[in-house]
Amino acid sequence: MQAKIAQDVQGRFFGVENMITTISFPIGQLLAGLLSEHVLEPGLQVGGGLVDRFGPIAGVGSGAGYG
Repeated sequence: MQAKIAQDVQGRFFGVENMITTISFPIGQLLAGLLSEHVLEPGLQVGGGLVDRFGPIAGVGSGAGYG
């Protein structure tokens, strides 16, 4: 990638790239937590919409898929 970027802007470019990469990790963890609490947990309760597809893999009921 360094060959495609002009030398005078490489520091800025790779600094911004590193910043975006670094900030994406906590955002991803936050989204994964919200998704598991508000979509997966209710969907894996008895009678939930995800039980047929993911129930045999993750289990069904309170705490299913967390362990």
